[in-house]
Amino acid sequence: NQKGSKLVHHYENVHRGVAMMRARLKVLHDYVIDCKEKKVKPDIKILRQIKSICNRLPTMQTTQLNNESQTEFNDALLVAYLSSITKDSSAIGSLMQKFNQVHGEQGRSFMR
Repeated sequence: NQKGSKLVHHYENVHRGVAMMRARLKVLHDYVIDCKEKKVKPDIKILRQIKSICNRLPTMQTTQLNNESQTEFNDALLVAYLSSITKDSSAIGSLMQKFNQVHGEQGRSFMR
């Protein structure tokens, strides 16, 4: 199913983007922790850039984030289920058509 594969491709891209963002944020987080623990000398210019990046990130409550993630996950599952049902329904229709061609009127009376 082309629409299903586009959706899967989209979610794979989103997943990779989130993974890359998480890795980059971890680098920033580790730098701030190292500065706090005096493992590295703080660079004010870098710390200002980190603050600017943090200010651009949306703030969310944990429950809100969990609810939104759950909703997106459920939507993706629903699309997968609907795609599967549509494919199976088409296969059943095709099978019924073949059965009727082979058995003709006798098959129709058998199905009643």
